[in-house]
Amino acid sequence: MADALTYLTYLGIILLIGLVTTVISGKLKIPNVLLLLLIGIGIGKVHYGDSQLILVDDVFITGIGIIALVLIIFDSSSKLNLKSLDEPSAASLKCAGIFLALSLVVVGFFTKAMTGVSWGAAVLFSSLAAAASPAIAFAMMHEAVHGAKNRIIHALEAEAAFSTPLTILVFFIILDFVRSVKTELIAADFIGNFIGQIAPFLQQIAVGIGSGIVVGIVAFKLLHRWYSEKFSPLVLLSAALLAYILAENLSTAGLGTAVDSAGGNGIIAVAALGLFWSLSSVRQKQGFIPFFPLMSSAVEIIVFVLIGLVIDIPLSMTFLLLSLGLFGIYLLVRYLSVQLSFGREYGVKQKIFMVCNAPKGASVAVMALVMTTFTRMQGIEVITSLVLAFIIYSIILASVFAWFLPYFALA
Repeated sequence: MADALTYLTYLGIILLIGLVTTVISGKLKIPNVLLLLLIGIGIGKVHYGDSQLILVDDVFITGIGIIALVLIIFDSSSKLNLKSLDEPSAASLKCAGIFLALSLVVVGFFTKAMTGVSWGAAVLFSSLAAAASPAIAFAMMHEAVHGAKNRIIHALEAEAAFSTPLTILVFFIILDFVRSVKTELIAADFIGNFIGQIAPFLQQIAVGIGSGIVVGIVAFKLLHRWYSEKFSPLVLLSAALLAYILAENLSTAGLGTAVDSAGGNGIIAVAALGLFWSLSSVRQKQGFIPFFPLMSSAVEIIVFVLIGLVIDIPLSMTFLLLSLGLFGIYLLVRYLSVQLSFGREYGVKQKIFMVCNAPKGASVAVMALVMTTFTRMQGIEVITSLVLAFIIYSIILASVFAWFLPYFALA
C-alpha cells in the first residue's frame, strides 16, 4: 500500500495534468473531460516493473468518491427551485423521470441478456445510463451558440439539472436495496424475505432525510445569525459532510467495511440538505454560489483521470460491438422518452438533437469509480467498463452535434 506522500504526489501530478489539459482542450474546442479520460486510460497502460505506474487502493478511491459525491449532489440539489417550476422545466423534469424509468426497465433488461451479469449490476448500470451532465452540456452548448438562448437549450439544461440528483439518488437507493436483499435471494421464502426488507429500506431513507434536515436547521441558523464572507462557505461544506457522516453512522444496513461506506443514506441526507438550502432564506446566499463549483472542478479533474486509470476498458471487437449495441438501445430509449415528454412541441431534427445531447459527466464517473470497489458483485468489471465506454460515446456524440448546431436551426 502506498504511503501518504505517494498519494499526495499522485494528486499533485493529476491536478497539474488537468490544468494543462483544460488549456489544450479550450484551444482544440473539445471537452476537457474527454482528454482527461484518455490521459487516464493512457497512464493506466504504463507499467513500472510489475505494476501500474500509478496504483491506488480501494480506500483512496472510496474517499475521493465520497467527497466528490457530496460536492456534486449538494451543488445540484441546492440549485433546484421547485417553487418556481415553469411549464418548460416541468416538461424537462417529466423527460428526466420517464427516461430514468424506461432505462431501468429496457436498458437493464438488455444489459442482463447481453452480458450475463447479475440483475443488481444490470439495474445499477441502467440507472447511470439515464444521467446527463449539466457541466458538460452547458459548456458545449453555450460555446456552440455563442451564448444564445432558445427553448431547446433551456429544456436540455433543465433536464440535466434534474437528472443529476435524481439518478444519483436512485442509484444509491437501488444499491442499498440490492445489498439488503442479496443474502436472502437464495432462501426458500423469497417473497417473505423480500417484503421483510422493505421496512428497513424505508427506514434508511427516513434516516437520510432526517439527518439532512437536522444538520440543515443547525447550520442555517448559524449562517443566518453570523455571516462571514470568508468562513460561511466552509460552514456549508462542513454541514454537507456532517449530514453524510451522521446518516451513515446511524445506518444499520452497512456491510462494515471502508469500501462499502459510500451508501445511500448519506447521499439522501446531502440531497435533503441541498433542497433545504434552496428553500432557505439565509442572508448573502448568492455569495456561496462560486464556492462549490470551484471545489467540484478540482475534484472533477481527479475523478476523470482516476476513472480512466482504474477501469480497464477491453480493446476488443467483442466489447466494442457489445457496448455500441447497448448504446444504440439507449439512444432508442432516449428518443422514446423525448417523444413522450415533448410530443409535437419540436420537430424531428430538434428531437434528434435532444436525444444525442445527454453526455455523461462527473456524477456518472464518480459512481463508476466507487463501483470498482464492489468486488463481490457479479459482473462488476464488465459494468464499469461499459460505463466508461458510455461516457466516451456520449461525450463524443454530444460534441459532434454541438459543432453541427446550425444545421438543427437552434441558434
